[in-house]
Amino acid sequence: MEVSTLERLLAVERQRDGSVTGRCLVGARGRIFGGQVAAQALRAASLAAPSGRDPHSLHCSFLRPGDPSRDVMYDVTVIRDGRSLTTSRVDAHQGERTILTALASFHVAESSPDYQRAAPQVGDAETLAESAYVPPGSNGEVRMPFEFRYVDAAATADTPAPASQRTWLRARGRLPDDVGLHACALVYASDLTLTRTAHMPLRRTGTTRMGSSLDHSVWFHRSFRADSWLLFDQETPSYAGARALSHGQFFDTAGVLVASVSQEALILVRPEG
Repeated sequence: MEVSTLERLLAVERQRDGSVTGRCLVGARGRIFGGQVAAQALRAASLAAPSGRDPHSLHCSFLRPGDPSRDVMYDVTVIRDGRSLTTSRVDAHQGERTILTALASFHVAESSPDYQRAAPQVGDAETLAESAYVPPGSNGEVRMPFEFRYVDAAATADTPAPASQRTWLRARGRLPDDVGLHACALVYASDLTLTRTAHMPLRRTGTTRMGSSLDHSVWFHRSFRADSWLLFDQETPSYAGARALSHGQFFDTAGVLVASVSQEALILVRPEG
């Protein structure tokens, strides 16, 4: 099977000295796209996880902007390896500069009762038009591995709107049957639209907005495929002191809640010119 663009973007390579490296795309304003670093960090951690344990959470702190012209090295340290849970710390760095640190946790599948919140009632993805929207200041190449269909027209407008949006998305082409790879794909996708939700009430003529992610957390609840349609229900309940906190939940087409995401971002609003 041909390796897809997304698989190449998520891939990391173990070197002869045991280190793990990856290459990252330009995101916004010449910096590495943070969602790709986070996804590759989870991929690196999975190399150290015992077989039979799938990702259940990832907690990242973005420390410095990365340089897309250089490889990123991922140092993985296993800090807990219990009977059912394994947790690793991942430090991503370029030379002496640490650009991200993360905790990735893996869990043995266990049976239990099951409940969840109901999925939002929205139109099916197939009834909506595919969108080629690229947010101002973003690199369209970063978004190309995914299809997007926006439920809310306000998400792609340039006028102020409430800080919430619902977006259908899926990876282009079929991905291998690898639970960890689909988890990394979701991490990558979750950073493409979530913080943009916080920008929606801030859109004003005569101003510019500069944003950068501070931290990003993902929890995986149930099995899913990133190459099947997922509804990303997003909101930003707070923006204060130039910091926005956004939350999102992913549902599959059957309404099953498969993952949750939270992200804090620094968003500076400045007059143009």
